[in-house]
Amino acid sequence: MTMTSTAIFGTPAHRVHNPSVMYVRDVMAALGVGMQKAYQIIRQINAELNAEGYITINGRVSEARFYEKIYTGKGGPGPRMGKLAKLGE
Repeated sequence: MTMTSTAIFGTPAHRVHNPSVMYVRDVMAALGVGMQKAYQIIRQINAELNAEGYITINGRVSEARFYEKIYTGKGGPGPRMGKLAKLGE
């Protein structure tokens, strides 16, 4: 009998969402941009991480680095995010 990730962990590997990683849909929702722009932002941040010697995965970006580059530099939503949230109310 062959063991698969589903048998070992209970969830297929492609369905596990790592909360410290943002996917394209997460970037789209955070910035209110389309898919093409979200991928462009992910590529730009990942290129910077690669230049620093980090390993990256296409289509995913570190949540901490995303918020550092886009908002406050403190790893979380900053004042701009608050303004965006108020617009939606």
